[in-house]
Amino acid sequence: MSSIPLAYHDSESIDGLFYEDKPDGPRYSSKNLEYLSCAGFEAGKSSFEFDTQTITGKWTTTKEGFLALPTTIKPNVAGTPFDDIPNLAFKGSILSLIDGCEIRTDTGQVLFKEERSHAFSAHIRLLLEQGSDWYLTNGSGLHWSKDGVLPGVISELTTGVNIAYPRINKYSAGPTALINGDNPRYNVGFAARKADLLSAASLDAANAVPPTPLKDKIELMLHIPLRYISSWYEANDTPIINARLFHTFYVNANSRNSDYKPICRGTMMDPLKQEAEYKVSIESAPRLYYHAVTFEPAVQTRLAEKMLMGFTKKIRYTQTDIFRHTVAANSGNFTHQLSTVVTNPKRVFAMVYPPGVVNGDSWPSPVVTGTYGFSALNITLNGSKYLQNNQRTPGEQYLALKDVMHLGVHGDAISSLSYADWLKTHRIHVLDVSRLGTIDVNRNAPVALAIEGSIANAVPVDVVYVVQRERQCELQFRGKDFRAVTGDLLWK
Repeated sequence: MSSIPLAYHDSESIDGLFYEDKPDGPRYSSKNLEYLSCAGFEAGKSSFEFDTQTITGKWTTTKEGFLALPTTIKPNVAGTPFDDIPNLAFKGSILSLIDGCEIRTDTGQVLFKEERSHAFSAHIRLLLEQGSDWYLTNGSGLHWSKDGVLPGVISELTTGVNIAYPRINKYSAGPTALINGDNPRYNVGFAARKADLLSAASLDAANAVPPTPLKDKIELMLHIPLRYISSWYEANDTPIINARLFHTFYVNANSRNSDYKPICRGTMMDPLKQEAEYKVSIESAPRLYYHAVTFEPAVQTRLAEKMLMGFTKKIRYTQTDIFRHTVAANSGNFTHQLSTVVTNPKRVFAMVYPPGVVNGDSWPSPVVTGTYGFSALNITLNGSKYLQNNQRTPGEQYLALKDVMHLGVHGDAISSLSYADWLKTHRIHVLDVSRLGTIDVNRNAPVALAIEGSIANAVPVDVVYVVQRERQCELQFRGKDFRAVTGDLLWK
């Protein structure tokens, strides 16, 4: 067992012996939640821009900020309402509603830009970086719940037929001496997300005048933490001032004509009936919430000195790009060229799906794959193989995934994705190229990435690759001036 926890407690105990009253660290003098209104809002739009010009003269932080998004879900066909209790849920979480984000300065310098890959990258992060304790307090707010079956039930959520249009019946038959009444295709995660959606919507519906039946329209206010929309917000975790920034958010609404549908339709098994088709829109103006802060006199004095001399804050964050390929049945070995211009790549995630489902409204989550996956996997950087040996067995592939999970206090990988869950329902592959080894790759130069693999598939499959690359940004402060510098030339 590790001695780190014991050593930590020993240190705390000894410190308590020598120091009777430890002084508290500096605190904000005030911290107020405020918001920016969307510029030029029009009902039905699917992109929203916020300009920080009006708040540049005060210290603000977006560390705990969020996007308030008033969302409307209606039947897509007039005269075809939803069920009285609609069988709908966000795919994976409300993060599927976000298509991308752009952050730029008033001079046009782009600090972050990501489109089309967000639903995949965000849910990969939730699965790999958050443990079960996180879900207890944060899951329902994001409508996040892992797809799977009831405890003690042998899962049949392994094939496209059993996963698509999730079943909401817990039981498939009355229990007898020969039949287990538990439904092995009942998706617990979808049911939990459906409950989150309808619980939030029913509160608004009950307060409407007159009350609105959910079968006719579902309206709810979604609060999406900014740190789950962009890693730039997570990395920029301190207050800033004098920075005029433009924050643009893209939404997977019908008006965007997005290929990706953010909500999944469930199925009643008895009789077999799928929920009616839907359309999503933003009918009233979103808000961008942040905190305005002031400092205690001692801190304010130190800040004034630093601002006079000028100082720089450096942050590192990730952006993702998405690449899609179709693999023909029984195709054998193949090579997928991802890109020739990726700069500073760190990880490549790969997921295999039945054909034509992952974008549609029948699929419960972008990180649900069933048992579809690679039988061999490798990657080349500028034509050189990265792995000496291909990833072949499920054990090898899951071990590679564990290596990129966050670590707990004991140094073990911590995640809500167990090996059993990975093997049957969430088969995410990863190629971590952050250890370059003997491959000579310049972080400032574009890199050509190609996947070499094979999939044991009797039918065509869709493959999605999510490439994670690291970026760096310098925020420069001096007097009333602010400057942001980003780009690959910052790497040394």
